[in-house]
Formats: sequence, structure tokens, C-alpha cells
Amino acid sequence: MSALISFEKRKQPPLDVWLSSDTHDLGGAPGDVFLMAAYLAAWRAGERSIDIDYPVDPLVVANLSVVARIIGLWDRRSGPPPAINAATSATFSTNRGVGLFLSGGVDSVASLSTLTKSYPPEHPRRPTHSILIDYQAINRMSEQEAEARYSGRRRICETLSGSAGVDLIALRTNLRLLDDSGKFWAERWHGAVLASVAHAVSNHIGTVNIGSTKTWDTLEPWGSHPALDPLYSGRSVQTQHHGFEMSRMDKIRSIVDWQDALDLINVCTSRESGGTNCGSCEKCLRTRVQLLACGALANAGAFAGSEVDPSELRNTIAPNRYSLQCFTDALEPLRQMGRHDLVDAIEHFVDRSERDNAFKRLLRKISKRLPVR
Repeated sequence: MSALISFEKRKQPPLDVWLSSDTHDLGGAPGDVFLMAAYLAAWRAGERSIDIDYPVDPLVVANLSVVARIIGLWDRRSGPPPAINAATSATFSTNRGVGLFLSGGVDSVASLSTLTKSYPPEHPRRPTHSILIDYQAINRMSEQEAEARYSGRRRICETLSGSAGVDLIALRTNLRLLDDSGKFWAERWHGAVLASVAHAVSNHIGTVNIGSTKTWDTLEPWGSHPALDPLYSGRSVQTQHHGFEMSRMDKIRSIVDWQDALDLINVCTSRESGGTNCGSCEKCLRTRVQLLACGALANAGAFAGSEVDPSELRNTIAPNRYSLQCFTDALEPLRQMGRHDLVDAIEHFVDRSERDNAFKRLLRKISKRLPVR
């Protein structure tokens, strides 16, 4: 499935964007897929309108207008969203399969675990498919490194999917070429791209679950959000934001009795780790602390049963409120375990992180008020 996408506001050749899979055919409506993926990127680029040769689902168009209103409230500087010019489509899939996006991280693995535990086989809400996406070489990563990372993550997701009794859809795409900003991807766009991929496989699934990142009490404007994700639905696919009522400790608890998950979860985003868990970055450290607090670290092959030393917290900063919550949620279980050394280290770590984050917020506030030269 492919499309040629041109930006009038950018001085660049048209982009040949595509999606492909070596496990399943892609039978979704191309108009819905590429509109969903390109809409926010076109808005950010300053486009006044989007002209599409493919017909599109009018419900998708209507829902995107609501997405634009929400994001416009988040950022008053967004400007007017682009108008959508396309013929409407009256066809839609009626397949009732249920999908979820699976990366191998805690959020998606916890969604797979809780959904398959909550619903018995043949229940209409039980997942039938997992979806792994390879975005090709991004963040200036070499093709060789990107391929090695994808191959490793695919092996993880194949094992977890087989263990949970769901069918893995492995899909590759270069949709992220539409905008290469990592900040935009994280804070506004990634939910829309995930949904566009779900629309591409609407011949296999009628519902898709996007695992939450934030919890209800740490919600903030983000690319995947309980207010946005359901609006990426159309007549063929209903998109759902799953698990935001669960803290990350709750998610860890949901997988402690699943040995494959403990052995295979992959949370590390370090460029130096080669696609495995480095064990020392903030994300790896928070996962190890929470596994320890749940009594599961010694059995977690993903971290080779490593212990947590209080000294590891000295050179790390929690980057946001959600990360701080992950560490503070572990305090009481660690107290009950008698790990007062680690409790003291986490409390100092939280205090230092809060001061550091407050200073960074002040700098951002000042920079916004400075005149642009």
C-alpha cells in the first residue's frame, strides 16, 4: 500500500510513503490510512488544505475535525487546521477481529496480558491479533542497526504473541518521513500514525487497542491520549486507548506471573544498548525498581536477575511527573521488604528530580517570553 504525498509549504520532492507486511495482506482503505497519517503533519507544515485522490470515510473526516479542536486547545499557536478535500467512501469492513499494538515494552505487554486474562476465548473483546510496526531507519540510525533492532524486537513479539494465543501482524512503513521531529512525534502525532496502521489492516481487525503511557492522574497533552485515540476511529476500525487507569506498578504486577514477559520485556531506548536493555538508563532503572518492589526482579531474565544498588540513582534524573510517580509507587512495597537503603535513595532522587524539572520549566517559560531574532 503506497501513496505519493506532496507538501506545498515545503521545498522538497514528493514523498513516496508506503506500508507493507510479510505476514498479512493489507486490505484497508488507502484514503483513510494516508489521511490519518498525514493530517497532523500537514497541519504542522502549515498546509491550508489536503487534497486526496482516494475516497475517504466521512466519519474519519468528522473525527479529525474534533481532533483538531482538542489540539488547538492544547496549543493556541497551532493556526487553522487544513481543510480536507476528498470524495466520500461508502464501503467499510465488518471484520470483528481485535488488535493491539505490541512493542515489547511494559505498556503494550501489560495490555496484552490484562486483555487476554480478562476475556475468555471467543469473547468479542479478547485480542485476536497483535501489531508490531517497524518505522524503518529513524533518528539517523543506520539501516544495519535499524534492521538488527527490528529483528530482535520481532522475535520478542512473536514469542509473546504465541504465548498469549494471538496472531502477530508484522508491518513495516516509512510514514515517519512525513515529519522527522521526535518532539512532534511524541507529543502530538504517534497515536494518529498507530491508528492509520490499524486502518491499513481493517480487513483483519475491527477494533484496536493502543496501550496507554500516562495514567489518569498524570495526563497531559500527548500524542496518544484517551481524548484523542477514540477519535481516530472510522466505520471500519474502532480505536481504543487502553490501560490509563493502571499505574505502571499495576502494569508490572499484571505480568509478574508471565515468565515469557519477565524474560522478554524490552524497555530501553538507549542508542548504545543495541536494542537490548542496557539496565542503567532511567527507563531501565525504573523498571528494575518496580520489578524488585513486586518481588519479580530475581526472576526477570530481561534484566538477568540483577539487583538494584542505591548508588545507581545518584546520576539519574526522572524527566517528568509520570516517571516520578513510577518511583514513588515503589516506596511502600520496598519499605515493607526492609529495603530502607533503597527507599532513602529514591526519596533523595525524587527530591533532586523535582528541583531539576522545576528549573527546566522556568527556563522554558523564560525562553517563550524572549523575542525571536
